[in-house]
Amino acid sequence: MNDTSFLSRLRNLTVEEFTTPCAVFVYPDTLLQEAQIIMKKERIRHLPVLNKEKKVMGILSERDIRLVEGKAELGKQTAQSIMQPDPYCTSSDTKISDVALCMSENKYGSAIIFDADGNLGIFTSIDALNALIEVVRGEI
Repeated sequence: MNDTSFLSRLRNLTVEEFTTPCAVFVYPDTLLQEAQIIMKKERIRHLPVLNKEKKVMGILSERDIRLVEGKAELGKQTAQSIMQPDPYCTSSDTKISDVALCMSENKYGSAIIFDADGNLGIFTSIDALNALIEVVRGEI
């Protein structure tokens, strides 16, 4: 691959390649204790919060839970009480540079990504670092 086509590939790299499919989520009334168990079991740090119509209404992070853990009983608090409302959402064909820039400018730890079929995925700052590593190493 010549330099021009390599740079073109980098400029057009989409977030899809680095997004982790997300098969788990919680509802607003899910207790934080349950959300914490899901995160530990699935080994994830972010959970979308969906309403009954399965529309995204927020995101819950492991950090959010840790911040309230000593102050409130997790078995009595709900996801809605501490979730970040209206998280950054975009489609899987969005350029990774655009997603990373938005996350950086707004200090978002993650973005919810929708594929063409409407399936959810999560793209995190760690995913952005992994993408950078692959670019620097020439693996892309």
